[in-house]
Amino acid sequence: MHLEIGDFSGAEKFINTTISCYDEDVKKLNNVFGGSSKVLNTDFVKLQIELAECYLKGFKVEEAHSILEKLTTFKIPRRTQKVVIETLVRSCLKKGWVEDCRTYLGSYRILGTTEKDKTVYWELSSKNFYISKEYMNALYCIDMAILITSVENYAV
Repeated sequence: MHLEIGDFSGAEKFINTTISCYDEDVKKLNNVFGGSSKVLNTDFVKLQIELAECYLKGFKVEEAHSILEKLTTFKIPRRTQKVVIETLVRSCLKKGWVEDCRTYLGSYRILGTTEKDKTVYWELSSKNFYISKEYMNALYCIDMAILITSVENYAV
């Protein structure tokens, strides 16, 4: 509700209060060494993603990026991993970090298997090329997104 009315600080407080209930996962996430062998609670990861999206909407891009980068070092389900990387790409786009964005887009492309994933990949790629002033590549990405999207999924 806080996010819907634009109260980002209220939403942050609420999400952080909820996150504090996951003591073990908070310790794992804040551990300097992290670790791909460690597993985080799925609900905790979803809350972290929600917090990162709240930060992005509230223009705290570096905080969002930090949380999401930490999450990439842990074992999380593939679907959740796609959401983390997509949100990472969106944070890079907001800051204009073209090279980081390309790196994460490569990871997203590997994870994305559905038509929607591929469309999102081409959309984000076109935005990245647009930011880097590579307009022909941006147009190419838009064409690819249109080509792979079935007619039933076009917005009316």
